Amino acid sequence: MLFGICFVLAVSSINCVHCLTCLYCTGIQSPRHCNYVKDCKPDEVCNVHQTTNAYGDVVFDVGCAHHSVCSNRTHGSKTCDSCCTTDLCNAAGCGMIGYPSARGPACYNCPAQITDGTCHVIDVCGSNEVCMINEKREFGDKVYTSGCVGLTHCELHTIDISQIIGRSISDHARSLTETVCHKCCHDDLCNAHCETVFCASNPCEYGTCINGKENYTCICDNSHTGRTCSVPIQSGRDCKDLRNVTHISGVYNMQPEGLNETIEVYCDMTTDGGGWTVFQHRFNGSIEFFRNMSSYENGFGDAHGEIWLGLKYIYAMTSNANSELRIDLIAADGSTAYEVFPNFRLSASPNYTLHIDQSNGTANGNLGLFYSNGASFLTYDNDPGGCADQFHGAWWYHMCSWSNLNGKYYAPGSNHDDGTVYHNFKGSESLKETKMAFRRI
Repeated sequence: MLFGICFVLAVSSINCVHCLTCLYCTGIQSPRHCNYVKDCKPDEVCNVHQTTNAYGDVVFDVGCAHHSVCSNRTHGSKTCDSCCTTDLCNAAGCGMIGYPSARGPACYNCPAQITDGTCHVIDVCGSNEVCMINEKREFGDKVYTSGCVGLTHCELHTIDISQIIGRSISDHARSLTETVCHKCCHDDLCNAHCETVFCASNPCEYGTCINGKENYTCICDNSHTGRTCSVPIQSGRDCKDLRNVTHISGVYNMQPEGLNETIEVYCDMTTDGGGWTVFQHRFNGSIEFFRNMSSYENGFGDAHGEIWLGLKYIYAMTSNANSELRIDLIAADGSTAYEVFPNFRLSASPNYTLHIDQSNGTANGNLGLFYSNGASFLTYDNDPGGCADQFHGAWWYHMCSWSNLNGKYYAPGSNHDDGTVYHNFKGSESLKETKMAFRRI
């Protein structure tokens, strides 16, 4: 079987095209937690080798191996070899599970490389993130920065280098820095190089173009939809109004009933039939959620990223309609859970009291949001020294709470009572991602 094609560029330099890129670590306890990669030779495949170290611990070496020595069989009870033939496929093997399905792409993640294509560190993005690579000129060098970013950071940059105008630099100033290339893409390992092939023609009329390996995707602005973001969308009261117009999740303009203003709202058009108006979303801790009542009433953050929509908007959109509330949770290990609460509504300002019925879903029980049913929304400034202070958050606290999704964003998987916790799901373990949304029935 042919696993790669090589072109000889010089006597001592070989560039491999279509060769596999595999995780590359030694002595780790789980292959999928390896954050280093290696480009294999043409006749190599990705490999997981299980063994037992001197301390009696089961560990794994992951990397490239010649396909002729790949057995894909267990050698007794202490060793195992497993091989596979797709990029990063050795995140799993020898009985160990791979990456979770609820994730973003695996992206190269290096802060400052001066040679394109030499990053060997990766990071697995959150579900609301994409890969990015940025090329700039600094001190006469090309410097490449890569990693995971939210969609809000992926505005398309088209720069004609011949039109870059320098600025005066004093003896005490550093050299001129200019962005040369900025690329976002949504496939695993797609940010190895900074080139924009599919997006070069700016195909997205009212949106941002995201490169893929074989095509492009348009992330439309809040007023258009369609393959190339060319179809206008009229504002609605909430995301349910748009369900018959578009099935594309994204940010749209809304005019909440009874309010003489237009706001940006992220609409989830795929989960359980779509039409969900997202009013809370956290996935990387980039936005501070320990805020006062005014902030929670009026909203903060970015509809493209982490956000709290605002209590006054949630009230306006649900006060005159029968709505359901949905909570989606993702843990550090990639496992997921959800709850759906019928008859969701809030009372008017200033209390914004929570009203919900018993839920259904995979995280339902008494140690979740239902414990807060009938409670007022509290922040540190309207409940000094109370639960909001104690649990570093803002929530419908009733003798504090068994849920705290607006708490402090700790490293996912760590245990903190004041973190983003939901006891019905993972106890006091800080969650990786939380999302709250409502939908009219």
